[in-house]
Amino acid sequence: MLLQQAQTLKDYRDCRGAVRVSAVLVQNFPDTDVSEKGYRLIQACLREHSWNELRDLADHPPAPRVGAMAMLVIANSYHGVAECPRAIVLYDEIVSRYPGTPETWRAIDRKVVDCLVPMGRDREAISSLEQIVQEAGHSPQTAWALYQLAVLHRWRGERDDARAELTQIIRDYPRDLEYPSRPGIKVLRSAELDLRDLNKYILSPFFDQAVHRVGRLTGLDRSPWNSSLSWALYGLVGW
Repeated sequence: MLLQQAQTLKDYRDCRGAVRVSAVLVQNFPDTDVSEKGYRLIQACLREHSWNELRDLADHPPAPRVGAMAMLVIANSYHGVAECPRAIVLYDEIVSRYPGTPETWRAIDRKVVDCLVPMGRDREAISSLEQIVQEAGHSPQTAWALYQLAVLHRWRGERDDARAELTQIIRDYPRDLEYPSRPGIKVLRSAELDLRDLNKYILSPFFDQAVHRVGRLTGLDRSPWNSSLSWALYGLVGW
């Protein structure tokens, strides 16, 4: 009943009311399928809140994970490397205050993709993703962290590491696995495709690594998730 009420409020564009009702739902029915649906609804609705409303929810959350979600929306609103120091403070606060929650794993993922790698802090990024693998158990979050590690290692030219991570995903996880924050992306299918292409080079191992180093030095190739240089080269060689 509460979930239906919250969904109706969202459908009528009353996201603040939907969050209030969903917060009651997740408190009354913790660790259930219904509560997970409530959390997903809250996550979708928080984007409609103002910065001050998000800050108030983070400081005085109706349920702990709601506070983490609000903090994550604020952190993700900081764009570009110049704003990363502010975002990293919030990502680290989420990890400290809400250990073991899906929001902690999402905070680490966003910190790695949006900040650490573009800032050139690759070793810290790898260590952060490995933290998820070590602590999140046999979960979609672990599979996604392994995939992100493989993408990062391949981009750095560390293909043996990437191969091991992609192989682990294929061996340990079901084919229909999806990462909860990225609906529609089949993690195992992506791993299979990447493993198939792992031995491909634009021209040669030496040339690819040289281009990667020049790209990083010039700022044209800041990360594997936002590499205008790599995509331009792929286009030239017909990939």
